[in-house]
Amino acid sequence: MTILEPRALRHFVAIAEHKSFRKAADSLRLSQPALSNSIQQLESALAVKLFERGPYGILLTVFGEALYQRSKIILAEVNFAVDELNDLRGAQRGALRIGSGPSILGTLIPKTMMRLMHNHPGLTITVHEGLEEELLKQTREGAIELAVSSTSLSDVNLDFTPMFHMRIVPIVRSKHPILMEQRSSLKDLTKYPWILPHTSLEPERLEHILKGWAIEGPEIISRSNSPSFMKALVEQSNFVSFLPRPLISLEEQAERLVALNIGDAIYHKAMGVITRKHSLLSPAAETFVKYLKSVAKEIGLVDHNADE
Repeated sequence: MTILEPRALRHFVAIAEHKSFRKAADSLRLSQPALSNSIQQLESALAVKLFERGPYGILLTVFGEALYQRSKIILAEVNFAVDELNDLRGAQRGALRIGSGPSILGTLIPKTMMRLMHNHPGLTITVHEGLEEELLKQTREGAIELAVSSTSLSDVNLDFTPMFHMRIVPIVRSKHPILMEQRSSLKDLTKYPWILPHTSLEPERLEHILKGWAIEGPEIISRSNSPSFMKALVEQSNFVSFLPRPLISLEEQAERLVALNIGDAIYHKAMGVITRKHSLLSPAAETFVKYLKSVAKEIGLVDHNADE
């Protein structure tokens, strides 16, 4: 039975990511002969070739590709195990790595993080921002321990625990012509150009909602994966967009953007915690999730189990 040592896997992953023995050796603070010897021993133990030379550097073989994906998860679990042991013995260098979508990064996550750090001052928290697809990838590969996001994808390697609903509302600039109309309908919104969030996981959900408001949908529909760009475009033009209400709280306070409440023009999206399947959460992560639930309730997010 071949035993894979974390040290050898770290060497292997470093070469795979740097595509160079020299650069990997520098990053690991090893001599290049020592690194080469480590890889030779790993290849000998596995009886496969892990690397081959390509025109632009070192490339993974088919065996290397398979090992690379698993190695990242194994090393992430080792790091999580060390963090958990530190946490259990009260070490001051415990760490928690989480990911979040932009819709709650300015509200729910900071409040939860401050509460956690107030009660666990020695804990170091790293927060990664990303859209749904990127967060799923980071969680699957072990770059983060958990993600707070929505997901419409069924992944055999991940678990999704829904906690609350996020209200997605139509937004316009504060001087948009539709605000001058005495009576506005859902159909009136389709007269203007729209920019929608871009995700390949549910590419047409919001567009279908728009087309349901009128016989024909908006003539212009653009897409972006940048909430900042979407807000800027809406603020400077007659574009309309769908965005989570918490994401425009500062712009609403400054009276730059307005959330429309026309008819039932609100779309609820389930959000919660995404974790790797069969992976135990560290005590710090479990505590974070507990605080997340309480803070979500305090700031008025719709409970997942409540009637919409």
